[in-house]
Amino acid sequence: MKNRAVIALALLISLLSVFSLRMLTAQSGRDYLTPELRAQVNRLEADTQPTNARNVADRGLLLWQWINAYSLTGGHLPVNATQELGQAFVFADAARQGTPPAIAGNISNLIANVDSLIYEFRLRDKRPGAIPLVTASTAGPFAASSHVTLTETVTIGDMAMKVGGAIMLARTLQNDGGPPQMDDPKADNYVTVRTTNSKARFVKNAVEWAGMHGGFRGEQPNPGFKLEGADLQPGDQVVFTYGDRTGGSAGLRMPSFSNDELLHPIYVDLEDGGKFLSPAWPSFRVIGNGLTAVRATAPSIAASGEKFELAVRAEDDHWNRATGQIPGWEISLNGRPVRTVPAGTEGLVVVKDLQIDQPGTYRFGVRSVDGKYTATSNPVWVEQNPAQHIYWGETHAHSGFSEGMGTVDGFYKWAREDAWLDFG
Repeated sequence: MKNRAVIALALLISLLSVFSLRMLTAQSGRDYLTPELRAQVNRLEADTQPTNARNVADRGLLLWQWINAYSLTGGHLPVNATQELGQAFVFADAARQGTPPAIAGNISNLIANVDSLIYEFRLRDKRPGAIPLVTASTAGPFAASSHVTLTETVTIGDMAMKVGGAIMLARTLQNDGGPPQMDDPKADNYVTVRTTNSKARFVKNAVEWAGMHGGFRGEQPNPGFKLEGADLQPGDQVVFTYGDRTGGSAGLRMPSFSNDELLHPIYVDLEDGGKFLSPAWPSFRVIGNGLTAVRATAPSIAASGEKFELAVRAEDDHWNRATGQIPGWEISLNGRPVRTVPAGTEGLVVVKDLQIDQPGTYRFGVRSVDGKYTATSNPVWVEQNPAQHIYWGETHAHSGFSEGMGTVDGFYKWAREDAWLDFG
C-alpha cells in the first residue's frame, strides 16, 4: 500500500506540473504559439514525410521558432536544442545563395537532430503527460568534495516504456565531481538501478552522446541502461542510486566548488528509437567546507571622507565561502585597529561605514582573534577628488543553461557577494 501511495503521489505531482501550463493557457484563452506559428506547427506535426536534405533547413528554422515560443512558458528545454539547430541557418543561407553548403558540416547529424526534436516537442505539445517525471531523494546541501549517496527516481508517464528502450545518465561538462560509473562497486561514484516492475530488468548499455551533457567536441560514452523482460507501464518507477555503498564504494564525489543548482541529468528513450527525451531534472545544492583562509576586499579608489565597505570572506581549501563556526575578526588599517567582528556562522561579513580622511595608499588587515588566520586587503588609493575609479568585473561566464553549472541568479549573487565585483 505504501508503494502504491508513493506512485499515486508522484503521478499526481507529474500531472499537476504537466497540465498547469495548459490550465493557465485555457484560463487566459491564449495559445503559447501565435495563430500563424500554430498553423505551421500543426502541419509539421501531421507531416509523415521523413526529414531529408530538401526539407531539413525549413524544418529546423520552424523548430527554432517553436522552441523559442515554448521556452517563454517556462517549460523544460533540451539543453542541446539551439546548438543542434544552428546549422539549419547555415543550410538555409546556402540554399538561398544557390551554393553548396560546404561549411555546414554533416547534414545527417542535422537531420537526426531535427527528427529527434520534432518527436520530443510533438509530445510536449500534444501529449505532455508522456514525458517521464524525475525526482530526487534529497536536494542537499552537500559539502564540496564530499562523498554522498542519493537517489533519482524516474516515474513513467502516460506512455509506456517499451522493451529495448533505454535510460542514460549524463553529467554537465563543468562538473569536476565524480562521473557516474556502473562497473566497479568498490570504487567511487558507483551507480545501481532497480525497478518496481518485477518482470522488467535493466542491463548496462553505454550511450554515445555529444553536446552539453556528453562530449563537447564529439560523442563520448555516457552510462546507460537498456530495458529487457517487460515494458514499463505508466506509474512504474526506475530508481538510480548514485554512490551506492553496499559494495564498498565511498559514495558519489561532489564537485569541489559550491553551486546552487547541481544537475545529474537523466535522459529517457521510451521506444528503442534512440530519441532520448529530456525530462525536467531535480537539482542539488553544494556548499563550502570548513574555514582554511580569509580574504579581505575593499574599493580600489576612494575619495577622502567617503564612506565605503570592506568584505571579509572566510574560505575553505577550494576558495568556496566557508561554512560552520567562524571566528571573530580583528580589523586594522595600516596596522591601526579600527573594528572587530564577533564570532558566528556567517562566512561573509560586510563591514560598513568605513572612511579614510587623509589622501594616501592604505591596506586593511584582517586577523582572527586566535591569530590563526590573517589576510591583507587590496590597496585602497584615497584621493581628495578622484578623477577616475577602478571597477572590477567578470565579462564571461557559463551557467547551467548550457555546459556550465548553476543558475543565472546564482552567478550574479556570487558576483555581487562572494567575488565583490562591480559588474558581471
